[in-house]
Amino acid sequence: MELELREVTPEVLAELRTHVVLPPHQAEWVGGTVDDSLQDAADNPEGKPWPRAVYRDGVPVGFV
Repeated sequence: MELELREVTPEVLAELRTHVVLPPHQAEWVGGTVDDSLQDAADNPEGKPWPRAVYRDGVPVGFV
């Protein structure tokens, strides 16, 4: 198994939107969508955000 962090480019963002779906039982622990998180990061540059897509064996599986 190979894990990889990728910069969030338009292409990567499209893959995240398509492949990374939050299970309903996790919704209370996550503060929104990838788009919401990216907007929060843009609104708070003083936090020095470093958003990345998480890939396992070339498949998007998450976001940090």
